[in-house]
Amino acid sequence: IDNLETITLFIKYVTNSFKRVISDDDFIILSNYLLITIIRIKKSKSLSNGKNENFFSNTNEFEFINKFIPLIENMYSIDFNKHELLKLTDYFLGSHSYSLSKDNFNNWIELDILTQQLINEFSKISNYDILHDSSLLDGLSNHIKPALYRTKNKIELENSILDEFLDFYPDIFDFTKKALTLFEDFLNEKISDEEVAFIGMHFKAAIDRINSTKSEIKNLLIVCGFGYGTSKLLSQQIREIYNVNIVATIPFNQVEDYLRDNKIHMIITTLTNFNFITSIPIISIKTLLNNDDLAILESYNLPKYNKRIFLSDILEKLNPFLKSSNNRELIETLKDTLKDVLIDDTRQPLQKLSNSLKDNLIILNSDISSWEEAVYTSGKLLEDNNFIDMSYTEDMIENIRINGLYSILSNNIAMPHAKNNENVFKTGISLIVLKNPVIFPGDIPIDIIFSFSSYDGKEHLPLLTEFIELLKKTDFIKIVKTSNNSEKVIKFIQKFEFLNYFGK
Repeated sequence: IDNLETITLFIKYVTNSFKRVISDDDFIILSNYLLITIIRIKKSKSLSNGKNENFFSNTNEFEFINKFIPLIENMYSIDFNKHELLKLTDYFLGSHSYSLSKDNFNNWIELDILTQQLINEFSKISNYDILHDSSLLDGLSNHIKPALYRTKNKIELENSILDEFLDFYPDIFDFTKKALTLFEDFLNEKISDEEVAFIGMHFKAAIDRINSTKSEIKNLLIVCGFGYGTSKLLSQQIREIYNVNIVATIPFNQVEDYLRDNKIHMIITTLTNFNFITSIPIISIKTLLNNDDLAILESYNLPKYNKRIFLSDILEKLNPFLKSSNNRELIETLKDTLKDVLIDDTRQPLQKLSNSLKDNLIILNSDISSWEEAVYTSGKLLEDNNFIDMSYTEDMIENIRINGLYSILSNNIAMPHAKNNENVFKTGISLIVLKNPVIFPGDIPIDIIFSFSSYDGKEHLPLLTEFIELLKKTDFIKIVKTSNNSEKVIKFIQKFEFLNYFGK
């Protein structure tokens, strides 16, 4: 088949129409499927039936595929029947998205919060510290939405990895399944084991990242009998392969002194007759490492040097030259420049609501008459405390005008926010409680405004997650509506955090 560019163009038109960016693997899968389908139709072997066709025919994806399929039909002189179009819709819906538009989900705030809660729950059940893994949050956020889409609409997941996942990672599967009850309650649907396994792969990757991050570096002592030059040559060979700390390269007569004064995990020597009694492992190898020597070293599971750099190491070296060791702009520049080479191990504790919601970010019993004024006032609190500039508040108001319900929660609560268009300096929150409700677009009465800014689109999630928990588990709404004292509100939150920490 000639002119494969038409297939690429068709896929791009369809995905762009429903604001979706699919992975390279799925792009290849769709391209190959279309190629096979074209050949099959040319041979008069069109599909005559399919699964879930009633559902697929009512999707936006089906509508866009119908709109652009003439590109394919005209180029290859074929006709796609309805069954072929519905099957193609199935493939598009099943592709994993990198950046699903949040506008496609009216309840995207809840989904993002639930994703953060899912990570929290898995961490609690499994005892793995994955709360700071931004790659996990990104991966799950992109995977969860199509997964829930399939679950809600009872679309079977093809290419199951369930059997293999259960064979190799049964514990991770169980942890994931237990943690996903949050989403089952949200959907009022049971999530299939096939979906659980795919979601579990994200947690498996996070656990692998934990195991690959910085751990105690092994201290090696090199004992060589052929002089300084050959000792350094051996040290250089080992350093090029393994992430270890070579304390010294010494002759045999200094071994006792070094073992007494240094913590040594392993002795590597070129001496064939190493007559020294110690419990420390002693490895005999040649000065020029051969395959046999490398096999011996491999048996001791020394961590391989993978040419990755820890952010804390860079900051430690730069610290004397900086006014502040917490130079955020520098950190973001380093991360952007070095990308995967850099491991960000400067983990900060997750933000707490009580630490973020200060007295000067709360207004209670406010007499405001319009939703625009309410959002403006909440944004002014953030602006006055140097979280944002004024344009961010304007963006929040414009978002509500355009998208309406995007910021509305139940219980007459609105959560205005916007993207960081270089107008957010820090992640922050503000709270305004009104004397009387104001009417938001969609004729929805709102009397609690919980506005927030997010520096990177992720930092706000722990705060929102805790806020939702606060609403569910306490009479917080009653407290803020009947109180004129912001300190009392903060102390109420602190009490909740204290009890919640102990599972009460």
